[in-house]
This record gives sequence, structure tokens and C-alpha cells, in this order.
Amino acid sequence: MKNLKRAASLGLCAVTVLSQMNIQAFAADTTNTAYADGTYIAETHFMKSSDINTASMCDSLFYDYATAEVKGEDTTLTFYVVDPIPAFSSAGQPLTEVKFTVDGTDYEASIDSDNKETKSFGTGFGFTSAGDYECDVITVTVPTKAVENDEDGALYCTAYVNAVMSTYQYFYMILDMDNAQFTPAETTDDSKEEYVEAQGEQKEINAYKSGTTDKSSMANYLYNNVIVADTENGHSVTLYANAGELGYVKYNDAEAKKYANAKTIDGVTYDAFVISVSEVADVMNLTVYVNQMAAINPNFAVQSFDLSFVKEDAKDDDTTKKEEQSVVITASVAEEDAEYYVTIPASISLGELSRDTDTVVSYDVVVDVKSMPENGSVKVSAPENGSLNSGSNVIAFANSFGTVSYTESATTTADISVKADDVKVKGDYQGTTVFNIEYSEAE
Repeated sequence: MKNLKRAASLGLCAVTVLSQMNIQAFAADTTNTAYADGTYIAETHFMKSSDINTASMCDSLFYDYATAEVKGEDTTLTFYVVDPIPAFSSAGQPLTEVKFTVDGTDYEASIDSDNKETKSFGTGFGFTSAGDYECDVITVTVPTKAVENDEDGALYCTAYVNAVMSTYQYFYMILDMDNAQFTPAETTDDSKEEYVEAQGEQKEINAYKSGTTDKSSMANYLYNNVIVADTENGHSVTLYANAGELGYVKYNDAEAKKYANAKTIDGVTYDAFVISVSEVADVMNLTVYVNQMAAINPNFAVQSFDLSFVKEDAKDDDTTKKEEQSVVITASVAEEDAEYYVTIPASISLGELSRDTDTVVSYDVVVDVKSMPENGSVKVSAPENGSLNSGSNVIAFANSFGTVSYTESATTTADISVKADDVKVKGDYQGTTVFNIEYSEAE
């Protein structure tokens, strides 16, 4: 299996880095559109209520990123508005009476103007120059479904705008949750409690895609045996997963007890997840939180798969007739699959371009090779040049990455650069460069 993952964020006035590939993208076993519990730092903008595709005049007054704290059915949003507005400092506090409306229900936001936070702003309505400005902190809790279910990622918002307008204004707040920087919520972790392995039967397992007998990618994270033991209330199944890979394991919506770094087997350290059950089924459908997938896309962090016990061969008993028979044994060695992850920034911000000195911004391309055939390699390439555009104005940029072939895990640092002599006309510029990822095997 050949996998690609991208670190994701959006940026205005940025070089947006896209990835084209002739390899298979990471395929999750199941689709789960719910946002996992945790903290999302998402790009946010305020759009006109009459046209969701057009930014409100007030959009420039809000800091470009908001925090969404997802906890079950509720999500707490924290965002920032400049206070005072530099061009209208005498107008006082810019916003009051902020509220969001979801399914006909209003959710009042709180505005903290006593504990301001400093954020960076560019030029735009209300600003005389770019720089760092103090902001009011606005917080509101809304149903998580309002964030999950709106295909535009938009929330309807009302606020009283003191400066200039002195009237109520209506917006759509856009949150780019799918490309947000994500930190998973802390899960049950009993690592401080000493782990004592249950005395029970060791059983071999397979990990299958839910409802099938096709191998699940979750098998890559698991030790191939579990411990099944009797308890006062039934039974326990102890599952071992590569240390740090899984945030939690759930069975029938009940979360397993986790012990971090519980056991080392053949030099590999595993976390232990103890699942309590009344009866041990032949097949257990488990839900897990995969930390590595969260870095690719939070929507794929929650996965489900079937844990199936390998049945023992039937044993002879005293009444069984025993015979001897010769057996011809044949075997074959399957071709090793290539499995690798390529991490490319989804956006690169060059900031304010200088007319005096060349602008150079470094970035990393990370290739994580899990397995690679002896004659296999991954080639990543990008064009040497590109352009930034602002209307009809164009500024050239250079990309030093070139072409790099990988047979093992490595990080390559490259630069996006703009010559000072090419910076002539002011404006907000944006461009695109395309990375090609190609897997090949030598003859």
C-alpha cells in the first residue's frame, strides 16, 4: 500500500502547496465524518450573510485563526477581534451582543475585553498599517453537529458593530475544520498505575476490515496475540498496540483501560488496552483513535475494525482413529508491499515581501518509509520556478526542492524564495506549486 499524508492549513497571501501523485492515497477502512474530541486551530473568516462567498467588510477586524474545542456533543469556539480598531480608536469596543444561531436556537457569546491577547494583522478595513494589535477574546459554545453537518463549515452569527456602522450586522463565520491543526483530547491513560498482565489464555488474532475478511491496516499497529482472562464480572481481553499509536480503544462504546508502555516484546514497546466484556465473542468490532491518522486528517482518526480470534486446529481425542500420511508441503514468499507516508506542507506563508532583500522561507518534506521492496524507491519532485499572482500583477518565485529519491525515511529541507528586484507592485499575492510523488521498482 502506498500512502500520502499532508500537513494541512490554509493561508491568505501564501504559496499554496498542492500534491499530485500517481500513487494510491491513504484509504481508511471506514468513513467517519465526525470530528474527534480535541482542539482544532482553524482558519476562519467572516462572510456576508447575503453572499457566503464574499468576505464581509468586517472580516479584516477578526484574527485569521480560531480555536474549536470539540468535546462530545458540544464545541467551544474562541476567536479574536481587534480592540480598539486602529483607524477608529475613539469608537471604543468594536463588538457587543455577539450570538450564533443553530436550528433556531441562539447561543450567546461572551466577550472578554479585560484579558486581551495580542495577534498579528495585515492591512485592510480599520487598519492604518500591518502589525501586532490587542484583541478581545470571544467565546461561544455551540452544538458540535453545527460544525460537522454544515458542508460550508459556516455558522450564522449576529453582532452589534459600534465602529462606523453602529448597527447590528449579520455574518457567516467560516471555519476550515478539515484542514485545521489538531491536538487530540487526553484519553483515559492509566500509565501511572503499574501494569500487571492478567493471568489467562494467550490467543492469536487477525484484524479485518469491518464486516469482511480483508486485512485491515489496523493490523500494522497491533501485536498478533491477546490475553483472554476471567474476571469477577466476566472476562477481560488485553490488546497490545505499538506504543503511542492509539489514543483509545472502545468496544460497544465502552473505553478500554489503557496502560502506556506496558510491555516490551522482542524489543518493541507496546501500550496495553484492557477490554472488559461479559462474554468473549469470536469477532469483536473495535473502534480506535489512531494518532498518526489524526495528523493526516482528523476525520480519519477514528477507525473501526473487526478483531477476530484465530481458531485452534481440531485436536485428536481417545476415540479418534490415528493414521500416518505423507504430505507434500509447498510455500511461496509474497512480494513485499511498499508502504510510506509523504508529508508536504499544505501552505507556505512568505509574509510581507521585501523590496530590499530577497525573501527566503524554508519548509520540510518528510518521507516516512514503513516498508520498501529492495528494488523500490519513492521519487518526489517539484518545478524550480512558479509565480505569485495578484490580479494582473505577477511575481516569480523559485523552489529549491528539485527531485529527490527515497528508499528510507528522511527529511528534506528546501526554500521558497522571491528576489527583491521582482517586488514592485503592492498587493496580496497567491500562487501554487505542484509536487509529484512517484513510486517505482527497478527492473
